[in-house]
Amino acid sequence: MVPKHWKYIVVALLVLLICVAAYPRQDISPSIYIGTAYLSGLPASSVSIEAYKGTELVGSAYTSSYGNYTLYVTAMQGETVTFKVNGVTANQSITIEQEGDVGNISIYAGEWPQISMTPSSALPNQTIQLHGIHWTPGATINLEGDQSAIGFEFMSYIKSKGGNATPYFNLGSKIEVASDGTWAAPFIVPMGLPVGQSLRANQNPDKELTFIVEDSGGRNLTTTIPMLKLSMDFNPSSSSQGSVVTFTGTNFPVSNADTGAEQNMELGIYYPGVTIATLVGTVTPDINGNISGTFRVPIDAAIGDTYTPSGQTIKLSFLSNNISSSMTDGSKHLVTNLQSMTLSENKGYVGTTIQVNTFGMVPKAGNISPDKFVIGNPAPYGTAYLDTSEIRNSIGRNFLEGFTNITEFPINWTAPSETQLQSSFKVPYLSPGQYEIIIVRDQRLSRTNFTILPGSPPAPTPAQTPVVQYIYETAPTPAPVYNPSQSNKVITAIEDPLFGNLIRVFNFSNRTKTWSFYDPDPDLASINTLHTINSGEVYWIKVHIDGTYTLNNKPRQLYSGWNLVAY
Repeated sequence: MVPKHWKYIVVALLVLLICVAAYPRQDISPSIYIGTAYLSGLPASSVSIEAYKGTELVGSAYTSSYGNYTLYVTAMQGETVTFKVNGVTANQSITIEQEGDVGNISIYAGEWPQISMTPSSALPNQTIQLHGIHWTPGATINLEGDQSAIGFEFMSYIKSKGGNATPYFNLGSKIEVASDGTWAAPFIVPMGLPVGQSLRANQNPDKELTFIVEDSGGRNLTTTIPMLKLSMDFNPSSSSQGSVVTFTGTNFPVSNADTGAEQNMELGIYYPGVTIATLVGTVTPDINGNISGTFRVPIDAAIGDTYTPSGQTIKLSFLSNNISSSMTDGSKHLVTNLQSMTLSENKGYVGTTIQVNTFGMVPKAGNISPDKFVIGNPAPYGTAYLDTSEIRNSIGRNFLEGFTNITEFPINWTAPSETQLQSSFKVPYLSPGQYEIIIVRDQRLSRTNFTILPGSPPAPTPAQTPVVQYIYETAPTPAPVYNPSQSNKVITAIEDPLFGNLIRVFNFSNRTKTWSFYDPDPDLASINTLHTINSGEVYWIKVHIDGTYTLNNKPRQLYSGWNLVAY
């Protein structure tokens, strides 16, 4: 059915259409076809092209395999569209003059910005040389307040857009990109970056240091700085608590006197303990990042056979308040229970004295004595309570549970070396039989078997008193007048064969019961009483130094001092 007033409705619609047609179309946003452009010097595909109105992204595309792109954007009349290629300002803008503008634009597509570095890999706090090419001519980097930026993947920007200059880049000064797009500047790898295993060289690219640079003209580059992996060695690689260990290390943060570098490079060496890590030494890396030195293994370091089968991981940390960093390459030092005890005798009678030596027992400050030093009968059900690991795991447990006839030795100890103790004890009045000698120090135990012998030690054999018998002739016969030959004179028979080594000669005559002597000193020649050497006589010969000489046609070994020689 047709409405009753349809004629009036048709007339109203016609009037409305006429009004709309006459109204201006100022708010209509046209679709603008920008066209195509060839991008020279770029990869053939997957190059991002973006269109911006101010900071608003209004269109994007990727180049084709031929380096061409087609991009549609929507813009109002009078608006400016700026194009960027992979984040680099394209140096080309187009202003929409009227609806339906179509244009072919020429976008900057020269060589991409590049940075090379010398050396090709780096260490924290090291100064490296950066060289840039294909950057924005006349632009600045590291100028306070400019639009340049410098940063890393693992930390905040050290120079943000519009922010302050960083001392790490070009010693804190700006650089200006040359007209050919090149620049060069020293750069200090910041200390706040991860170190140790988190920084690897080229064989592990995902652990390289991601480095970001952008100049004030908008050209930027994200690249990587290969970081050398640190390493440490310990000698010996395993030793007891309290022992001294020598260490060497490479590729640590370097000492560097350049402006902007961290100056306090002292490292603390921390050795894990049963409860907390102990600072066992300090060291400062050299200009190449090398370290070396020694440290003492803490008394409370966990022994490897219980807590750490593969050893303790040593960590190094900076002592400076400006640096917070802990470094390790995973190198380990194994603590072994090298504590041992030896006795001068492993058996003895009651009352006899036994010497004791211990090794691996570090003397305590002001008290070198062990915590316990006892003798006792072993537990009848075994020695479980004396097992080293049981003792370490049961602080406060009675180490000697199950033992009988326990006697503690009140003795004094001496410390001949840093890890050695010495003393002695008298065998106590206990029944004969098998015992154990036990020493406990710092929850560690050394033990050895000892036998108390029955009875008393045999009485020593008395020393015989030498008997000297003198035989006197009732009627001594006067010595015959004797004219010595040249061969048996003292100077010929003894002095000359000793080649100046002679000091003096003495002789005692049993026949005359008199002493005679010869001294080669010319000043004593007039008082010498010994002139000849006779076979069958005994002479005391004193010489300066040891030597073998021919006397009376026989080789004789003489020693420095007096020698009794039978002719």
